[in-house]
Amino acid sequence: MKHVNLFPAFFLLICWLPLSSTPDISMEVYRFRSDSTAYIEVSLYVAGSSMLADSTGKAPYGIGYVILIKDELNNIIAGNKYQLSRQGYYAQDIFDVKRFTLPPGKYTVDIEANDLTDTLNQVTVSQQVDIPALNDSASLSDIQLLSTIQNQPEGSSPFHKS
Repeated sequence: MKHVNLFPAFFLLICWLPLSSTPDISMEVYRFRSDSTAYIEVSLYVAGSSMLADSTGKAPYGIGYVILIKDELNNIIAGNKYQLSRQGYYAQDIFDVKRFTLPPGKYTVDIEANDLTDTLNQVTVSQQVDIPALNDSASLSDIQLLSTIQNQPEGSSPFHKS
């Protein structure tokens, strides 16, 4: 029996792995209630170090993603497709927040995302969320941790909180 030299194939596999990585994505879903409706905020954080940036700094880099909100029967209730891009030699972190008004019920929030410069690698993140029925009793919104504090005018950013 003849032995095949597997070293070239192994070497190519090892060299290819660092060039083909998926974006490092964190998604959090927070529930809020206004006087007569409930809504969720889908917060997305993408680590800049996990995205591919052009060595010249002239080509854009970023993330393309789809948010799908499904009910208990797996019907799509809401969703949208987004693309966030920047330019530069070093990829910086990307933050985004999207808001969706939802009636009471149980939902699944799915995000399918890929690096704009490497569309073959896709990441899927999923989180369950329960919107309780609205009633007259007092209730609290979900707790959010602060990452930065800045003085901004009301409504100047989706990240702004009173």
